[in-house]
Amino acid sequence: MEFERRLFVEQLKNWKLSPHRKPLIVRGARQVGKTYIVKKFAATHFKRTHYVNFEQNKRARELFAEDLAPKRILRDISFLLDTPIDPANDLVIFDEVQLAPQGITSLKYFYEDLPQCAICAAGSLIGLNLAGDSFPVGKVDMLTLYPMTFEEFLEALGNKLLLEYIHEHPTKRIISEAAHKKLFDYLTQYFVCGGMPAVVKMFAEYQDDLYQATKVVREQQLVLIDTYLSDFAKHCGKANALHIERVFRAVPSQMAGSPDSKAPRFQFKDVVPGISQYAPLASALDWLGRAGLILRVPILDKPIPPLAPRVKESRFKLYLHDVGLLGALADVKVEGILKFNFSNFKGYFAENFVAQELMACNARSLYCWKEGGAEVEFVLDRGSYGLPIEVKSGNFKQAKSLRVYLERYNPKEAIMLTGYAAATTPIAGVKVYPLYLAGRFAGYPP
Repeated sequence: MEFERRLFVEQLKNWKLSPHRKPLIVRGARQVGKTYIVKKFAATHFKRTHYVNFEQNKRARELFAEDLAPKRILRDISFLLDTPIDPANDLVIFDEVQLAPQGITSLKYFYEDLPQCAICAAGSLIGLNLAGDSFPVGKVDMLTLYPMTFEEFLEALGNKLLLEYIHEHPTKRIISEAAHKKLFDYLTQYFVCGGMPAVVKMFAEYQDDLYQATKVVREQQLVLIDTYLSDFAKHCGKANALHIERVFRAVPSQMAGSPDSKAPRFQFKDVVPGISQYAPLASALDWLGRAGLILRVPILDKPIPPLAPRVKESRFKLYLHDVGLLGALADVKVEGILKFNFSNFKGYFAENFVAQELMACNARSLYCWKEGGAEVEFVLDRGSYGLPIEVKSGNFKQAKSLRVYLERYNPKEAIMLTGYAAATTPIAGVKVYPLYLAGRFAGYPP
């Protein structure tokens, strides 16, 4: 089964056609589909593709030992692959390039000395190498690939009718109850499956037997989590790996410990015995962020643009990069997720899903707002105002926090995402939409 991944393909097209194109770095978590989508894109948009995998081919790691001259590097790749390279028409892919860090540095010289050459670097943990004096600042383009979105999930399952319906559905119209019921059923399946391509592929193969599909999916997710844990140990040393694993596991455990169905501010106490402050955990949090395994959402107390300068480094909420892995890591039972009846955890799933959708659909940054006892789950920087996005998995008659936000900051618009097809709210200026349309509000303007 092939996945189109339309959102990312469009970004790759824009990169290829840009008159100011630079060498491209593709970031994203392990097994999120980076190599697959770049190679698939290359097959239809370039004359030839020259693929170098630095994990599989140890000889390839020596390409940068002599110097970082692009013409010499391309010549040696031609010898290595036994094929000529046309820099003006071909694509060169450096995969698992984190194993040859000088390969990242060389991108600077490709940009300066051979700008016509289309070159793309990718790797499971490439984000860990995007620091230090050798990083080619300003000399590369960067794209991040996230897990498959809900719409891409529908496409993978072959549900063209529903996919066309929501593609054609402007957010000003009301979704029919019949369509909503089907869409929400698929949304709960997405909550179980998530958007990791290998997991989605397995779910699609067994989708006619939902029990078997969810069983094999959960098994695959646990294998993937074990792979991540192995990465911690392999790349960080024993002591650091333990800290990273504890932070990783703390994401769902802290959600479960919150009494109000909202993802809480991340608490440092008791994550690692003897540590109760941010600083000793900062490196573990940074590692998980650069590896693409967590989404960090800063908490603002004043959502007055520009929002970025108002961030306090130690105040944030954490989500996993994939809602399906959230369920597996927390051992939430599949039956409850499918019925959307799994205690107060469904609120966290809804939030994690919305965060994941917004980031995958090109929201540049996410923020949360907390002031006194009021909280709005997400705020997007719209330049002249902060767009509040309230997430409600259940009853939303009060929406007290959103009301407070509107009274204090008077944004041009406000969004509420719920489990209903269409709903009204007594709060003027608030637009209410079903959860599965979350990605529609990521871009600017909405």
